[in-house]
Amino acid sequence: MAEQEANALLEPAAQSKAVRFTVLECPVCAAEVSPEEWRPPALPISDGPIAVSVTVLACEILAPRSLQSVLRKNAGSGAEFQSRSAAWSRLYRDFGLEMSDVEYLAAIDSMESDGRVLPASCRAFFAPQQTNFLHPHMGIGFEPLNRRYREILLHIVRKSI
Repeated sequence: MAEQEANALLEPAAQSKAVRFTVLECPVCAAEVSPEEWRPPALPISDGPIAVSVTVLACEILAPRSLQSVLRKNAGSGAEFQSRSAAWSRLYRDFGLEMSDVEYLAAIDSMESDGRVLPASCRAFFAPQQTNFLHPHMGIGFEPLNRRYREILLHIVRKSI
């Protein structure tokens, strides 16, 4: 997952395109906002024809670069994607505690490899200083894994520039 995100970060920026957002209520914190309210500042979005659709959680913030790879590859196609957080929340809604953390990671990695999930970490509206590779509510037990993910991501990016 870190390698896919690093590759997306290293791609040249795409021209601004119109992105339609579907915003899901968060199953953890119950945050809920409209797509119009969700847009974080500096996200490169225009009002032209819809290039892609992206489903996100109401409590997450995506970096502007997170949409670049899908906009470049799918501009104008109307293709639909979801953030890792949205993918996790849908899996959690369907399977809850029946799946282990490892199974959740494997399922999301598979969806990301298939091109259905954005290769992007997120930040939470309630804690924007912390980047999480999976979803905004990664608990303390995920800190070592999150740190290792960031190390791998930065190593790949540094090696490539």
